[in-house]
Amino acid sequence: MPPPRPPSQRTNTRPGFSPGTSSINARVSSYSSGLIQRGDLHSLSGLSFLTDRSSSQSFNSPDRTSAFGYSTPAPSSDERKTRTNAKRQEKSNNSREDNIAWLDHVWGGPDWLPPDVRKALVEFGFPQPAVDVVKHMRSITELVQTQDMTLESLWAEGGPLREGVNADVAKKQHKRRQDGPAPPHLSAAIAKQVLESLQDQNSSSPAAATHYMPDPQELEEDDVTTDSFADAEDHASETDDNVVVLVGAAAEPEIHDLTSPSSAKKRPLTPVNGPVFPGALKRFRSLSSYTADRLVDCLTPGNQMGDDALQVLCEVVMAHHRQKTRPARLFHPFWFQSQEDFQPQSFPRLDDGCTAGFPIHCPKPREQLEHWAFGVMTPKGENMELHIHDSAPTPERYERIKKRFEAWMDVSSYSGDVEFIKENCPGQKDDWSCGLHAVACFSRVLRGIPCNRQPALDVPTEQARHLSLLRTIDTRLLPNDVGNTIETFRGVQREADLRRLSADEVAKLRDESGKRLRKAEMEKVIGDEALDKSLEAFLAHVRQQKAENERKVQEEKVKFDTLNRIYKVREDYERKMQAEAEKERIQEEVRKAEEILRAAKSKLDDASVKHNASVTKFEESFASAGAEDWEVNLDGVAKMWERSGGR
Repeated sequence: MPPPRPPSQRTNTRPGFSPGTSSINARVSSYSSGLIQRGDLHSLSGLSFLTDRSSSQSFNSPDRTSAFGYSTPAPSSDERKTRTNAKRQEKSNNSREDNIAWLDHVWGGPDWLPPDVRKALVEFGFPQPAVDVVKHMRSITELVQTQDMTLESLWAEGGPLREGVNADVAKKQHKRRQDGPAPPHLSAAIAKQVLESLQDQNSSSPAAATHYMPDPQELEEDDVTTDSFADAEDHASETDDNVVVLVGAAAEPEIHDLTSPSSAKKRPLTPVNGPVFPGALKRFRSLSSYTADRLVDCLTPGNQMGDDALQVLCEVVMAHHRQKTRPARLFHPFWFQSQEDFQPQSFPRLDDGCTAGFPIHCPKPREQLEHWAFGVMTPKGENMELHIHDSAPTPERYERIKKRFEAWMDVSSYSGDVEFIKENCPGQKDDWSCGLHAVACFSRVLRGIPCNRQPALDVPTEQARHLSLLRTIDTRLLPNDVGNTIETFRGVQREADLRRLSADEVAKLRDESGKRLRKAEMEKVIGDEALDKSLEAFLAHVRQQKAENERKVQEEKVKFDTLNRIYKVREDYERKMQAEAEKERIQEEVRKAEEILRAAKSKLDDASVKHNASVTKFEESFASAGAEDWEVNLDGVAKMWERSGGR
């Protein structure tokens, strides 16, 4: 039977951090941060009762530009549409990645899409199959597993998928102008047609019909992206770190809506020791209870840990050591795998001082048994150290992990050097506790404790320690989905404890719980009254303080107005005095000019009098000469002028 789908690649589990590559904000930003207010949880010890977590409330500040208490401008209609489309695109891309990982696991590799079909896809310029193609292939795989068919028969000659692709090739052949056959391509329409055909064949079996039901979430995704290769499929994708950011004390988890359709999809049960993919189960109400059951199984001796339990325990360990460790990131268990055909989507950007941890999945057929190791990336300037923690190390596995990481670096944007360090971890003495050893290594890394071969890990003690942490950890420090899972786990444990009691013991506990409830209600009433009084006193103090502040403001305002008026009067007086001084200066200059003018006029009058006297004297002398000789007279006149000029 197929296991559930792999986890959705989360892009912003905690606020205040941007995952390693562009996207996580690529979708934008998509990133909104929040302040979470939830009720405190009583720790569960023995048969203690837990209070339900109060409802979450977040105050979003997407652009991080608005401080608390200040309103943020409402986005425009175009911005809202852009955000909605980005969320839909991200949701569609995450669904595709989930389904691809699930198909790779169930088929044992990428053979769910044959090499010739995959090659044609690359030739057409599409990096990966369309969303609807992957979705239909998953549905076909699930349906085939309920019938007497093998997965390989789907693509064998005469198989439904091969026949559908061949028919499409024949139909397109007469339209081609190039030589040679048309490339084999699996479009969404072909995959859907094959799925409907298999469903029709299976509809006659009532038992088989219960194994497959349409996924309501998948039906909702139909309005997000409709892929058809013939009509230019939409293969737009955004890079994603698949990073779960875990940092120091200040961050609060962001609230995500985990509500799911009312009708859950029925799926075959997964073997206890099989790897589990919890991401797709987020679409169903059974996510928390399913993962809680897996936690119980994985913390029971003899059961190997699945990826869902491994993720929860790593989150809990990170939250437990939050106050004691430097900033760190935790990558999802399926972010890196050791098989040759797997590569993570992108290389994370890590700041100096930030450690990134990630479980390393070592699946079959390279391994005899499914195995978990743990990797820790530590940046060193432009370079990086990769510490590989393995509780059952083999040279082949180490070289395989090293080669996969190096091959990934070659195709990624990372240009630095990586130093591979094999840690000497405590060895496991069984074939199922590798997950517990991986979590223990992660815990030591967070505490700054180096791994040593001795002492060996006490598995029962480690399981008991994790059970204690699951009972006591403050779920407000965890992502919302992990917190819900732990709450469900606590409820399951509480119910299991109660079922082991007799009716009298349950009645006694019920009475004690009722007494505690009544006491808590009374304390609540008394506390509320005290808080109301304190609030009234505080408000009265605030009003008094505001009145005092207003009085001080008015007093200072009066002083300022008085000083301002005096300043203006003095300023006007100084301007008037300057004007008077300037006027007196100008009048003095006018008086001096008039005196000079009078003196010049007096000199002119004296010169005029002298001139008139000279003319009169000349006339008299000319008349008295009486000479008839005008030349003689003129000589006499010239002499007179000379004498006159000499005087």
